[in-house]
Amino acid sequence: MKFDIKFRPYISLVLFVLMGVLFLAGTRPAVALTLEDLMDSAMNNRALIKAYAAMLEKSEKEVTRTRGRFFPSIDFGYEYNHLDETGLSETDRDFGETSVSATWNLFAGFKDISDLNSAKKQRDINRYFLGGIQQDIRLDVALGFLGVFGAMADLEVAEDALSLYRTENRNVRLKYDVGLLKKNDWLKIKVEMDNALQEVHSSRARLAQEINNLSLKTVTRFNERDLVFDRFDRIPDLDDKTRCRMLLMENRSEIKALRARVEDYAARINSAKAGFYPKLNLISEYRCRDDSPNDSHFGDESRLQLQVSMNLFDGLQKNMALGKARLDVEKARFDLTELERQMNTRLDNLFLEFEVSLKNMEVARKSRIEAGENLRVTRLAFEKGMLTSADLLDSIYYLSRARFKLVDSRITLFRNHFHILRMIEAL
Repeated sequence: MKFDIKFRPYISLVLFVLMGVLFLAGTRPAVALTLEDLMDSAMNNRALIKAYAAMLEKSEKEVTRTRGRFFPSIDFGYEYNHLDETGLSETDRDFGETSVSATWNLFAGFKDISDLNSAKKQRDINRYFLGGIQQDIRLDVALGFLGVFGAMADLEVAEDALSLYRTENRNVRLKYDVGLLKKNDWLKIKVEMDNALQEVHSSRARLAQEINNLSLKTVTRFNERDLVFDRFDRIPDLDDKTRCRMLLMENRSEIKALRARVEDYAARINSAKAGFYPKLNLISEYRCRDDSPNDSHFGDESRLQLQVSMNLFDGLQKNMALGKARLDVEKARFDLTELERQMNTRLDNLFLEFEVSLKNMEVARKSRIEAGENLRVTRLAFEKGMLTSADLLDSIYYLSRARFKLVDSRITLFRNHFHILRMIEAL
């Protein structure tokens, strides 16, 4: 008993340490998540990507199915017959017939080749669609990541503004208490401080919303401390517009899909032309008849056929199908030309917006420095009684506005950068 009392403080300390270790072990460790990590998570977990991947797999199977036309078709059959001939020979006959046939199309006006080419192009189109939706999701994640960064920066500005108002509120309240300032001087700052507090509350809510939205897009749970934003510390690198225009024409999924669509419709023209050609089939058939034991008769039959058929008139259906296929090709080419023009114009506009955002960011950086200096000078003048509390409030407001403008210009710069990368499919 004396031993237990003597070591009881040490036992309590050990238990406390063990509880702390268990608590830390049960908490989620901090994870550094970059934009690339979040994009990869979205690529692996988004159901939308899996749906487009299923479409691609479906088109792969269609290619395999279409390729099967180049192989012969083999069929097996068996018939069992009971023949009642009592009126003629007063006997019944039971017999079975086994048949095996192979049919091989030798010529169909190149329709099989054209249909296979069409199926391959449709597979390529679905592959481009999958690539396009992947780029769209990566852009969506990048913009969501940027949204979290912007919300955190806005919250920091709002909290700093609130801290400034609280500091000045204490100073002005002291001067009011000793009769150096009027009450309305203090109340002005108090009102602005309350407004700044509301801005902090709104900024925190917006940050939580941005995190929830990004979590939805990436199918990942995290908090703002897990994210790494170092990529936003420097001006983004970007190829020149000529290079980006070339990459746009080479990489853009929608453009490649329309090009494949033109080739698909061209293959359908050849498939429609097949109706004007004869069809040639080779048929081999083997039949074995097993008569009833009463007749003791067995018969085998082998047959080899070469079938040639050709449609001479079908109410101009073949002509209309061919004309429709040609119009499909023509329309797809027009759509491709229009899409290329739209994409090029969009790229030009994005470069203009990117250049403007670069200039605005530089202006906002200088404005922030000037606003900070203005607050310092105004505060000194206010302490000496040369300026009023309204001037002090204005200087705090100007500093906060300059900092918000700097955040906004940086967000706009990177938003345009991400959109340009999406245009050339480089995300």
